[in-house]
Amino acid sequence: MSSPKTQTESPILFVRSPEIAQMRDPLTSPWNSVSEAEPAFRHELSALVDFSQMNEIFANYLEVVGLPISIIDLQGKVLASSKWQRLCMEFHRANEATLARCIESDVSLSTQIKEGQNYAIYRCRNGLTDCAAPIVVEGGHIANLFIGQFFLAPPDPVKFEEHCTTFGFERDAYFKALAEVPIIAEEKVPAIVRLMVGLANQVAQQGLAAYRLKNANITLSEHNVALSVAKKAAEAASVAKSAFLANMSHEIRTPLNHISGMATLIRREPLSAKQTERMDKLDTACRHLTSVIDTILELTVIEAGKLDVPEEPFSIQEVISDVALQVLDLADAKSLSVILEPSETSEEVLGGKGRIRQALLNYVNNAIRFTEMGSITIRAKLVEQSDRRVLVRFEVEDTGAGIAPEDIGRLFSIFEQVDNSSTRRYGGLGTGLALTKKIAQIMGGNAGCESQLGVGSKFWFTVSLLKT
Repeated sequence: MSSPKTQTESPILFVRSPEIAQMRDPLTSPWNSVSEAEPAFRHELSALVDFSQMNEIFANYLEVVGLPISIIDLQGKVLASSKWQRLCMEFHRANEATLARCIESDVSLSTQIKEGQNYAIYRCRNGLTDCAAPIVVEGGHIANLFIGQFFLAPPDPVKFEEHCTTFGFERDAYFKALAEVPIIAEEKVPAIVRLMVGLANQVAQQGLAAYRLKNANITLSEHNVALSVAKKAAEAASVAKSAFLANMSHEIRTPLNHISGMATLIRREPLSAKQTERMDKLDTACRHLTSVIDTILELTVIEAGKLDVPEEPFSIQEVISDVALQVLDLADAKSLSVILEPSETSEEVLGGKGRIRQALLNYVNNAIRFTEMGSITIRAKLVEQSDRRVLVRFEVEDTGAGIAPEDIGRLFSIFEQVDNSSTRRYGGLGTGLALTKKIAQIMGGNAGCESQLGVGSKFWFTVSLLKT
């Protein structure tokens, strides 16, 4: 805390107003003028402490020990307090002349509490002693603890007889209230101060932790709201993207059908060898574009949660063989071997046979596209089974160039490829892997890739199937 203010500056602590009614009971009235000075610490004690709890503790302490206690902030507001001594409330603070001495004591204590000082003690001109100590939280002086009124030695009855004569106090009642004031040896005062300041500081520290937790929860709540807004915006964008892709695909399909139909009509006419070759290329291009459009449409259907997966009984080995037969010509064109490993289960299963074939074919076509020499291996493994279901892992392993670890995470995102140049070199939109993963997830599984640069890659997906 800084040094006392001059008369031209606002008081840093409290200076009580002289109205007698405001001085009698610290719990029932705001008996200070609020200063414009800001607290030295960034948190006000009133935001950190449950003062109803402190009031109860202080009241119990007064009842047991006979020692009043209060906590007053740096603007002079009483935050928690027991009652004052009855001698003060009913006599000294109820008389204008003795009240002025009380105010003098308060102000003197306020200005004596300086940085690094443990406590200040003052004997007012009414004959009672008060003590004040700073409450410090994380190095910040945020309030003062007041202890009083008490005597350091037995009171001189003559002095208090004079009070009755001078100020008109009724002697018997006055001396009865005087007998209630405790006598505390001065050497015990530091221990009492340490006890009560320690209690106040502990409560303030706990309050500070609760205050920060509350603020953190508010901040977290605000972040959650922001995330929720962002999520809704992303979902809206995803819906808009899916709608755009679906509309675009339908719009492209119409003229594509016209082109394909026109090509069919042209083929019925006499053609030269060169014209026939060109028509073959046109047919190939139409089929490829149709395949791309179909894939995009299926992705939009999956994202909308409307993908149809008809279940039918089938043999896993049968699906693997079908896929191998479909790609033999492509593999032969690149002198690649297609290796089929026997399935680990010969039982018939029930599930989306067509979707599994589609997912597996995406992997195999991808492997052929990115493998220049060597082989493509297709296998199915039994991962786990119960009385009713089996979890099957399909794998396609190639001897291609392999994929860097940092690129694997992007493989299954729609329209993503490891290298944009691969689109020009190998073709494809990067939708096949995304479609395979979505099919696997719909069928209770997942998809992934294991790869090593210069060695090759293994793409896998799992599906949950019913036993027949």
